[in-house]
Amino acid sequence: MRKETLVTPDAIFAALAHPVRLETVAMLAGGERCVCEIARHFQQERSVVSRHLRQLARAGIVEARTEGRKVIYRLTEPRALELIDISLAMVRKWKKK
Repeated sequence: MRKETLVTPDAIFAALAHPVRLETVAMLAGGERCVCEIARHFQQERSVVSRHLRQLARAGIVEARTEGRKVIYRLTEPRALELIDISLAMVRKWKKK
């Protein structure tokens, strides 16, 4: 039986509060990626990238599937991109002041 988790706003914002996770969401907006591709992009160990992806998954932003020995992630909540865009617009506005 799959354990249901309650996703809260603070979990979503916490998941998006790291530059690697932000960029990973942007990467996944272009389509599915395996952990190995994401790790190569960031020049990080797979275990480090997997930790970031698990946090995004717990927040309901991405989900994983296995394909042989590969773990493939995809964006399940495209509205996360809207949150990122809004936050970037706010930063630009504040920098102008």
